[in-house]
Amino acid sequence: DKFVKEYVDIEKESVEEDIKSIINNKDKYSYNKAISIMFKNEPFAINSDGYIEDLENIDEKNLYQYYKEFISTSQIDIVIAGNFDKKEIIEDMKASFDININPIKIEQEKLHIHNDIGTVEENMDITQGKLVLGYTFDVPYDTKEYYHFLLYSDILGGGIYSKLFNVVREKHSLCYYINSFIHRYKGTMIIHSGIEHENKEKTVKLIQELMQDMIEGKITDKEIDSAKKYFYYSLEALDDSLSALSDFYYSQKLSTVPKEIEELRQIVDGITIQDIQKVAKKGKKDLEYFLTNIEKQ
Repeated sequence: DKFVKEYVDIEKESVEEDIKSIINNKDKYSYNKAISIMFKNEPFAINSDGYIEDLENIDEKNLYQYYKEFISTSQIDIVIAGNFDKKEIIEDMKASFDININPIKIEQEKLHIHNDIGTVEENMDITQGKLVLGYTFDVPYDTKEYYHFLLYSDILGGGIYSKLFNVVREKHSLCYYINSFIHRYKGTMIIHSGIEHENKEKTVKLIQELMQDMIEGKITDKEIDSAKKYFYYSLEALDDSLSALSDFYYSQKLSTVPKEIEELRQIVDGITIQDIQKVAKKGKKDLEYFLTNIEKQ
């Protein structure tokens, strides 16, 4: 039993090209590198694009064997959205997946444990420096506090209404772009920015000042209202995409306390500046990664 060699070779070439192309996308390269450093020895550090050295040992035979093993030992969850007959769909699915499945219990992703890595600089021939800051907040994703964390990151660097955008980019013109986002299942936050190489220290200092402001509760009603409105908009947009709706309900399945859309709206509606401030105090810096063309003296 094996796959068609020609098809496997074509896919291997395609994957190899995708991996090699990452070096030309400095935004993606810098993010991937920072993640591999910050989450070293954790499954989360594994690059989802794969590694070229692994491709060499893949052929049509061992790939097919892995495929059979993967299907027979994995928990299979199927999310279906749309207008359909539930009973009929279930029967069709059972007929389509008429295989013997004995899923292996997979350990749930653990929250990242803070590790003070410090500063890592990488030199490369690039025109724009890439700054990636990583923080640990230790906020579980299946708690109400997760939504406090979500709004915290959004107010800090989630959009054109955020502190990072308005202060670092607009007021001080220190970066080309800057944003913050969280890793839901790791309790961590990343700040990613494209800057002039000589502006690194100024940018880091200003980011730290803005994060300190949030620790001190310096958050306006307008900022928290803007973040809430964006969250509500995101919930409403789920109805426009069956794929997004499916992703939402599947993510809720992974939670120990699954919630309906209206429940989430009520949770976010009740979040206060004090809730955001409490989360802000949890942040601990793990990593400061800088991709630059300025060699250390």
